[in-house]
Amino acid sequence: MIKGSRKGQYLAIETVLSLGISIVVATAVIGAFNSYRSSVVDDVQERHIDIINSEIIRTVYNLKYMDSGSGITLDLPQPQTGEYTVSLQDSQVRVDTGSGVDSQVIDGARWASGFSGSTSSSEVKIMKLENEVVLRPG
Repeated sequence: MIKGSRKGQYLAIETVLSLGISIVVATAVIGAFNSYRSSVVDDVQERHIDIINSEIIRTVYNLKYMDSGSGITLDLPQPQTGEYTVSLQDSQVRVDTGSGVDSQVIDGARWASGFSGSTSSSEVKIMKLENEVVLRPG
């Protein structure tokens, strides 16, 4: 009889240990997945900022050869999380993601005497008004 009760104790201990190990493994897998997901979201956000900067700078270069009052409309990438604000100021493209500001200097646009405007819209219009470059919602 004593041997039988010990088998039950071992079975209970074995079950508790198995459950504990399962919980530890599940927690580790979930933690690893969340870390990987966060890394991917950050990489996508950085890629979107690079695309926004390059599209706006390319458009500013193209405006040099257009008449005053001309504009080019762009569809910028949608943010994965939250919202961003794009602005032109001090010969720079600035992208404010809420968690930080990324700025890129617009080299080679010496013809422009000023840059202005900002928007949170993903559709933007960049216009040449005299020698000014203005960013507006599209």
